[in-house]
Amino acid sequence: MYTLARNRLPELFAKIGEILPLYLPVAGEAGVDFAAWQGDFAKVDLQTLKTTLSPKGFFLPATESLYSTILTDTEGGSEYKITPALSSDQPFALFGVRACDAAAVSILDSVYLSDPVDALYQARRQKACVITLACEKPGATCFCDTFNINPAQPGGDVSAWLTEDALFWQPHTEKGEALTAKLNSLLQPGEGDTRRPAVNSRPAGPEVPLPPVLSPHDNALPFFHSPAWDDLHVACIACGTCTFLCPTCQCYDIASHASGESVHCARHWDACLYPGFTQMAHGNPRPTKRERFRQRFMHKLVYHPQRHGAYACVGCGRCVAQCPVNMNIVKVAKALARENEVTQHV
Repeated sequence: MYTLARNRLPELFAKIGEILPLYLPVAGEAGVDFAAWQGDFAKVDLQTLKTTLSPKGFFLPATESLYSTILTDTEGGSEYKITPALSSDQPFALFGVRACDAAAVSILDSVYLSDPVDALYQARRQKACVITLACEKPGATCFCDTFNINPAQPGGDVSAWLTEDALFWQPHTEKGEALTAKLNSLLQPGEGDTRRPAVNSRPAGPEVPLPPVLSPHDNALPFFHSPAWDDLHVACIACGTCTFLCPTCQCYDIASHASGESVHCARHWDACLYPGFTQMAHGNPRPTKRERFRQRFMHKLVYHPQRHGAYACVGCGRCVAQCPVNMNIVKVAKALARENEVTQHV
């Protein structure tokens, strides 16, 4: 356990920035988002609970090169030379990641680091030092406690928490210990558990009764065929806002762009609510909005738990706060939970 006077935070960020590229919550015209430390402490915002976008993009960028090809002349004529995209070799630090977003990265790990491992994602995860920041009082749209996430114990390579006059710092991993050792001119050994913020009772926010976590052998058809989808999907305008704000959404599309004799291939975030999602030669296997809407929430609340043992939601509440028609995972979870109650009594 280490401590630092709160008024020395600019020194801490400057020192970390000398060691590694540092990204932390910064206030801008569009709200608070993770941005590179530029030495301007006045713009750093450690009070806003959730950045507009989660830090997911540091590990799974919104647009990412996969490979390029170019037609080259050879003695036998010509052939295409394929050049894979280079994996990231630049270590970096993220400061101020909240417990919900740290848990979301673990959910992405369960997908991208399982066999077959995604090499580009793996490279970024290995190079990142994640410094989390404890929450003291959840917001009105927060429901991380539904998923047994403790916002006062956010984990990461290092966890930190703030009091009125001090920062407390606790490394948890080898990466965290290595960074801490390089900050010994600032951080002082100390005891901080007694000053760790206790999470205050949640304000009037969403209560989320969840459907049961299914095993791979359990029957998901009652949820799939629930009549609740008939009403739930109607309000959705399929804008994709919830998908791009969600820290656990993991789907992407792959597109190739030709330019002269070269072709560049990249992947981009995609949304299962879009008509072109999973488009194949014969068409789309989910041609209606109802089917696509159902797929999004079945994945988060049924399919992912069935395969990985955990819901693909961390209760960050971004979709609750930002959906333009007030349709979100809380309403869907309640409907599926009611469906489970009905089937239990049939």
